Amino acid sequence: MPGPEEGMEARGGGEGGGWAPELAGSPEQALIEDFLKGDTVRDGGNIIVDPTTEQLFEAIDPSDPEKAAKWGVVITDTGAWAEVTTEGQYARNPEITFFVNDGEEGDKVAWGGDFQEVPREGFQWLLADSLATLAERETYVTERSVIDHPEFTVPVTTITDGPTSAAFSNNMFLPRQENSESIFQDEKPIRVIMMPQESDMIDPSKYGLEGLIDEKHLDENGRTAIIISDPDTNTVLIRGYGYHGPIKKGVYTLVNHFAPDHDVLPMHASSVELRDGTTAIISGLSGTGKSTLGNIIEDGQPVSDDETLVAVDSKGDLITFNLENGVYPIVLGITEENEPRLFNAAFDIRDPRQNQAILQNVVVRPDGSVDVNDSSITKNTRVSVPTEYLDGAKSPGVSGAPSKIIFVTKDATGTTPVISRLNPDQAELYNLLGPTSKTSAEIGSEIGATFSRFFGGPFFPRRPGVYLKLFRDLVQPARGPDVWQVNTGNVGGPVKEAAAEGMKPGKRIPLSGTSAMVNALVRGKLDSVETREDPIFGTHVPVRIPGSKEATELLDQRAAWDAPASFDEVAGRYAKKFREHFNKNYGDLEELSHLRESLPHI
Repeated sequence: MPGPEEGMEARGGGEGGGWAPELAGSPEQALIEDFLKGDTVRDGGNIIVDPTTEQLFEAIDPSDPEKAAKWGVVITDTGAWAEVTTEGQYARNPEITFFVNDGEEGDKVAWGGDFQEVPREGFQWLLADSLATLAERETYVTERSVIDHPEFTVPVTTITDGPTSAAFSNNMFLPRQENSESIFQDEKPIRVIMMPQESDMIDPSKYGLEGLIDEKHLDENGRTAIIISDPDTNTVLIRGYGYHGPIKKGVYTLVNHFAPDHDVLPMHASSVELRDGTTAIISGLSGTGKSTLGNIIEDGQPVSDDETLVAVDSKGDLITFNLENGVYPIVLGITEENEPRLFNAAFDIRDPRQNQAILQNVVVRPDGSVDVNDSSITKNTRVSVPTEYLDGAKSPGVSGAPSKIIFVTKDATGTTPVISRLNPDQAELYNLLGPTSKTSAEIGSEIGATFSRFFGGPFFPRRPGVYLKLFRDLVQPARGPDVWQVNTGNVGGPVKEAAAEGMKPGKRIPLSGTSAMVNALVRGKLDSVETREDPIFGTHVPVRIPGSKEATELLDQRAAWDAPASFDEVAGRYAKKFREHFNKNYGDLEELSHLRESLPHI
């Protein structure tokens, strides 16, 4: 294949912004055009469309030494598949993740920060090379969909040479749905190319992409993994990266790009329907506990686990619905007692030829058992299972208008109220800022406060006002969902790593206390409870949690510190970070100036 040459900024005709000069009219251009038309990666050969779990097991069967060496999958004592990704690929890596900047869709993106630009020409060369390479391999094509609702469904095709990647796509996405009634029917179908093997890392200079990736991500041969999404063609390309998260997050990000054009609000959230038919949405950054909270609500039916959308259907009803078909939660420290639904979904005993539970980066003991408390590989230990494995999950994943919205923050400073109610302006502000602490769900994470807009900044490519308008419409008094913030981080002091010399560290807020708060909240038991205004954050903290002494004793953060003066110092620094972040990123936007009054007080 000829490589890219200087002068690539020249354009030819073609879909998605034109063709690189040396690509125009070439066999590679034809390969890409066939791909964008929905044709498979080749005409014939060893391609398996919609492989079954048993077919995929045959490909990774650990009893075959060659397959075991190639894929490294271990079968646990419960029959689950377990694999460890390449060192340094234990979580999503924002520093090797890019968005194509070209064409009409590129003009809508909020470039900078979470969205790094990559030129279309380099993407085209890499896409052509990837398609040509897959044409020589055994390849799996999964024809699936997202959103289990005929008015909103979107087709998704994953093309991969990785058996566990195909199994992951089968778990996370729905069987292909008819989309002739979908409001998204004019959007291009989403296509994912996943090449997970370390040998498929690339030399950026070969594709005109040199200088985009920091040298620390290059191996001794100058190669790197790379993840690129193209909003013009709705394509996700993943090369040399074995962590499965970018498959689902790539699809989610593209849906989040075009959904607002159809008045559909995406949220990085789980959702639960209660027995009385009311719905709660739980929004938070990955690793903060939104999946956990969704699964500890008593008598709740999970509607969605990670990716939730809210829109008005053709009947004029406001509905809450799920993007995915499966879940991909962190399993570190999970027990049957604290999270029975997720534990049983991951660790029920099943025939490995039929078992769809896929574990990543867990420690498997010699006897085949999984040590869920071992974080020696990473804290970001995950399992992918289909929704049908979750006891009581709602199918299809559709519910009514939300009555409660919960923002989850995992505050490492130990100063954020453990639970508090937000007024509409505070709700808009906290949704915009997404305050939390860095978690293990992202490469490069370290202890400390951080902000990620909409509690998932890397997955919301449009300018923030696009999403805020839809959210503002949702929380208007006429619709009336109550918005609360729940802190799953620390109480009584900061985490040990963040404690200043001589400062006593706090402790993690116990799950039992959080459970009592959340269950009281979603059932309306806090609606009439007296509150006090937090003097720093300005949100309203209930003075008691009905029926739970433990939870009630957690409500006064300042009183829980040994030294109140230290609390004031740390809380003041944290409040200052809110203002600094807002001023830096949104201070010049007049349409957001009304939110200044809701910032924490210094």
